[in-house]
Amino acid sequence: MPAQQPPSSSPSPSSPASARDVVHHLYANAGDLLPYCGVIPGPDAVTGDWHTGHDRDTLLETVHFGLPGCVTCLSPAALGGFTPLIMDDDEEVITFERDVPVWGDDEPEVG
Repeated sequence: MPAQQPPSSSPSPSSPASARDVVHHLYANAGDLLPYCGVIPGPDAVTGDWHTGHDRDTLLETVHFGLPGCVTCLSPAALGGFTPLIMDDDEEVITFERDVPVWGDDEPEVG
């Protein structure tokens, strides 16, 4: 009879149990393979975080409960003009041109 090996006390690096955080992202359409921001779902080899995606309502619920969410996926551009993120009135909002984020406007302020 072969010797049994003791169960491993450390989870696999690719399992959500070993992740530092589970970061929640937005799937704009139900059939999308990548979330709005383009990050690949699953483990992040660099940070140890686990990336997962949801529809809009589920994403907003996870953030409401205090779970980590992707800032790009929670932006007004991703959510259709709304964001649950706390933003100052003077803070510049991210806009997107051809899926490239643009911070604020490039026009000079008048005043």
